[in-house]
Amino acid sequence: MVGWCEISIAPHRRSNLAARRAIRNDRSLAMLPTTLRARFWLEALLALIAGLGFLVTIARRNWIEIIFHVDPDRQSGALEWTIIATLLVATVVSVVVARQEWRRAALA
Repeated sequence: MVGWCEISIAPHRRSNLAARRAIRNDRSLAMLPTTLRARFWLEALLALIAGLGFLVTIARRNWIEIIFHVDPDRQSGALEWTIIATLLVATVVSVVVARQEWRRAALA
């Protein structure tokens, strides 16, 4: 019995598709770095923490007032927007630097 996926792909294209997948898998395996320095893991962790902080601050802008029971900006929201901008920049910088470290390890 022939499955629906085999009918939708012409027979001569099936072998090409399998060959392309094999080549893509070989390339992706070759791109995996064998050794990553602790610096990469630190940068990736910082990116994760900053990204989560960014998302939490976007979702609940008054978390500072809730946790610390203070209102440093007197309900203006300026502190929250500063935190959002800072965490966004920290996330982007950490991701870029971690990616560079990943590529350095892949080329080594």
